[in-house]
Amino acid sequence: MDYENTVQAQPNEFEDLILVVDGVGNLNALDKRTGILVYQTALGKGVGRRGFAIDERTGQIVIAAGTTLYILDAKSGVVLKQTKTIKSKVAPILTPECIIVFGFSDGNVRCHSRNLDEIFWQTKLGPTARIWSNVTMSKKYNKIYLITSNAGGIIAENR
Repeated sequence: MDYENTVQAQPNEFEDLILVVDGVGNLNALDKRTGILVYQTALGKGVGRRGFAIDERTGQIVIAAGTTLYILDAKSGVVLKQTKTIKSKVAPILTPECIIVFGFSDGNVRCHSRNLDEIFWQTKLGPTARIWSNVTMSKKYNKIYLITSNAGGIIAENR
């Protein structure tokens, strides 16, 4: 057990499952009614550390572990696709066009295509702009709201 790899993600629901991550790198699905383990998928250290996203329409889970972004089938836990990405600890944001991932060490924000075949866009907020807290997406205004642990790189560069 890695006692420094704390789990800070809340459980998510999908149909008859409760989905949770653990401190040893697994995504676990429990039967909502009985609590019995339905599946456990090993994805690596830090998986879904502060959350993961579920696309209710497609029945897919989108989750990051280290520098890998995964798409899994929510009912079976089978990995459908994966790609390298920026190191992220927060839940990705799903839009109709892309999966947005947020870098925790360097303020990078990257938009992967929904099938993970390409990167549509990427921006860097600054070397100190670590994104440690989950991000909110306003569908009404098509905007992302985030908090950074140190805005010095953003503010100092734009004075």
